[in-house]
Amino acid sequence: MVAAARQGYFERIRNVFDDPRSHIIIDDAKTFLASAHQPYDLIVSEPSNPWVSGVATLFSDEFYGRIAQYLTPDGYFAQWMQVYETNTAIIASVIKALAPHFGPMRCTTSMTSTC
Repeated sequence: MVAAARQGYFERIRNVFDDPRSHIIIDDAKTFLASAHQPYDLIVSEPSNPWVSGVATLFSDEFYGRIAQYLTPDGYFAQWMQVYETNTAIIASVIKALAPHFGPMRCTTSMTSTC
């Protein structure tokens, strides 16, 4: 996906790839952060659905608490979540787990409704 973004959006996101401070790391977050010794300006989490076996812990209070420790004071955390086939109780539980660890949040969707 990163390679495709670089190819398709390079002119708009050139700085992400050309800035020597920028490092794109594709790895298991828990494993990588367990050995990380520096804070990050941005951490993006894009796991599978919360109900998939082994993935629920990536939407937990404990996980978000750990993530917050690895951000710079003005850093951002972006949580992507599939919302189709997800009920509002699951979405609410994710937001409830996020809230104590991060400042103001913004929820957006790319879905359009025809209802």
